[in-house]
Amino acid sequence: MPITIMKPRDVGKTLDMQHIKPKGIPLGIRYCQECGAPFYPARQDQVFCATACRRNHHHRREGRAAQLYDFAMNWRAKRGRGGFAEMCQIIDGFRAEDRTRKAKHAEIRKAYEKQRKDGSP
Repeated sequence: MPITIMKPRDVGKTLDMQHIKPKGIPLGIRYCQECGAPFYPARQDQVFCATACRRNHHHRREGRAAQLYDFAMNWRAKRGRGGFAEMCQIIDGFRAEDRTRKAKHAEIRKAYEKQRKDGSP
């Protein structure tokens, strides 16, 4: 049995075996939350296939937040009526965009699964 020599900087550190994945074992195919493309994640918590997709997702979220913030500040400053209904319309627009994106993702996923099932590259 090999002897492990611990260096002074390693003393006191514990190794959590649950978070270590053996090398060479893939985590399985996942689908990008932004573009819907299939990919093999390098980490267990990876949800985007590329840095560009991660950036696009976060920029869209920031843009939506800024739009709602601007609306809320104007609504409060003017103290107008019907502001809640207008805010709901903005949010409904966001949800419609998300549904369209998810429908495209579902089409990509179906095509990929069919291709995998048929055995073509």
